Amino acid sequence: MTDTLFCYGILMFPEILQAALGRVPPMREARLPDHGRFGLRHDDGQTWAAIAPRSGQQVNGRCLFGITPAEWHCLDRIEEVDQGWYVRDTVIAEVAGQGRLSVQAYLAAPARRAHLRGDWLPDRFTSDHIEAFIRIELPRLR
Repeated sequence: MTDTLFCYGILMFPEILQAALGRVPPMREARLPDHGRFGLRHDDGQTWAAIAPRSGQQVNGRCLFGITPAEWHCLDRIEEVDQGWYVRDTVIAEVAGQGRLSVQAYLAAPARRAHLRGDWLPDRFTSDHIEAFIRIELPRLR
């Protein structure tokens, strides 16, 4: 398994990474071809970013490098893999300055894909959203 994660939502924010992992891994701009980014409404009413395969679309994001096994465990909990919201899978990302790389990404679980709507835009996730996620959501997900 690779130690690199393609992220496209809340994990692109250094403040969230620092709070979750205790560090901000090295990162580079990246894009994921043939995937789309959407909003996925969870049971608590919150809408979070999710990606799924979509021919001809692409998702801009970042790749995080050097993710440790303990950090993967933490990230899997944040992405609620055990609750069936997301699955971690291998994808091919185009990484700035490095070309095409095989990386991990959290995709909407197949059973959730019928509920994907619109787009989730990172620039609309404000500092207030980041602070609330760190204060309220992150402790619940650990």
